Amino acid sequence: MIEWKKEFYCSDAEETTKLINGFFGENRKGTVVLSFYEALFLADIRNFRIFKNGKEVPIEKMFEEGAKKGVLAKYFAFREWRNRGLVALPEKEKKVGRGRVVKTYRSRKTEEIMLRLSGKFDPENFFVSCDNYDVGKELYMKHWFGQLGMYKISHLGKNYVLDSYEAIYLWKKNILEVDGKKILSEGEKRIPYFKDIYKIYEEWRERGYVVKTGFKFGSHFRIYMPGVNPSQDKEWIHSKHVLHVFPRKATLLASDWSRAIRVAHGVRKTFILAIPKEMKKPKEVKPHFMLYHRAGGVATNPKTGEPRFYLFAISEDSMISGDFLYSALEKCREDGVELLLAIVDRESSVTYYDIKRIELEEGKNSYFEIEWLQP
Repeated sequence: MIEWKKEFYCSDAEETTKLINGFFGENRKGTVVLSFYEALFLADIRNFRIFKNGKEVPIEKMFEEGAKKGVLAKYFAFREWRNRGLVALPEKEKKVGRGRVVKTYRSRKTEEIMLRLSGKFDPENFFVSCDNYDVGKELYMKHWFGQLGMYKISHLGKNYVLDSYEAIYLWKKNILEVDGKKILSEGEKRIPYFKDIYKIYEEWRERGYVVKTGFKFGSHFRIYMPGVNPSQDKEWIHSKHVLHVFPRKATLLASDWSRAIRVAHGVRKTFILAIPKEMKKPKEVKPHFMLYHRAGGVATNPKTGEPRFYLFAISEDSMISGDFLYSALEKCREDGVELLLAIVDRESSVTYYDIKRIELEEGKNSYFEIEWLQP
């Protein structure tokens, strides 16, 4: 039995022992004090009875209270985790060391390009058509800038075109003669966060990576390792990574976020999230739950291991802001845990996204790999 006053209390000796052994609540001299999430879980899944002012509280009233508090998505994520036999401690924080970088993408010094050509900007479609097919062919075959002829059939067709990001990059390198300021101006007018997206493009290109459009995969770019080119004397190369730029001032519907990651994983590509650097400090955020996972296939708990994640839970119809995500990631870095973002769909099914810090060697912006996690 649980008594609901300002907090939720359980004093029955047999039940409190089970709760303490199951890592529920806080033991206060033989009485276990529970959070709202824990009390609801115990009533919802473990058939505990909740009483208030001597009367039993129907479970429907508890869910109504959850709706009034605006915490149903958090509860459904908590319930899913707990129902799998894993420990989730609500609204707890614990420093377990500095957050580690799980992978470093090494840089390669870029080769100086001595070629020169000029082009005309198509402001309606954001292509630049270039005037020298032979120079374009060398840029394409050796350095993989632009598109020669038809896509994947470069010998068919006599065009050489660049996209707006490639054109600005080559213009800044004095390789392409074009009205770069006009491209920048038009880009800022029509493409949200155009400068931020270009900043990320340039950083990866400067470190030797090939960066092409990620349109087919629902992201800004696809990334190829340094040295890759589309020479026709070998099989066509497929990218291993897609990259999406998410500035701190941007917002994204959670379902759109999920869709982009699902497309990338569906074609076996790593999803990289880029957050352009800003001088503004991260906001103070508090994790919804602290989670223990598994080590060597065995579930861990506060007695046998350290927490692995801070969990933040939202519904599929919620908006994710870049500022919130950046702040949550910085909080995780400071406390030495990974970020687990739980998105709860309209059927209360929960999808977990494990967001791990990566590093682009000598890069100035923040990068993360995102993958699904099955509890």
